[in-house]
Amino acid sequence: MFQNENLLDYIVCSRYESLKNPEKHQKLVLERLVSQYSKTRYGQTHNASQIRDLADFRHAFPVVNYNALNPYFTEVIKGEYSAILSEPVLCWVMTGGVYWQGKGSSSNPKPLFNKSLFVRRSVGKLCFEKAEF
Repeated sequence: MFQNENLLDYIVCSRYESLKNPEKHQKLVLERLVSQYSKTRYGQTHNASQIRDLADFRHAFPVVNYNALNPYFTEVIKGEYSAILSEPVLCWVMTGGVYWQGKGSSSNPKPLFNKSLFVRRSVGKLCFEKAEF
């Protein structure tokens, strides 16, 4: 994979590159997301493999709240990760919650994957190593 230095450069440089041509990079992100969604039952139900652009995506995937996804997460907890996720869950973590329209905050469980854990550990370690106390 990446060495710590290269990983940070990759993350930071890709962000700067995306600012040079945001439309191109948004299309790339959409393609990557749709590719991952098409591996899931949720994505197959919404015909993710047929999505070609943002309009298709918006039509196929209506906006839903977290509660609408709970049945899928229940399946994931039972071991059926492909119900809505494209890779197995390493563990579940609680979010810090979101303050929304004066309604306070609520925490929700969030899946953590091997890839995201690797990135968090590597970047966190690198930032800590470079910190001046």
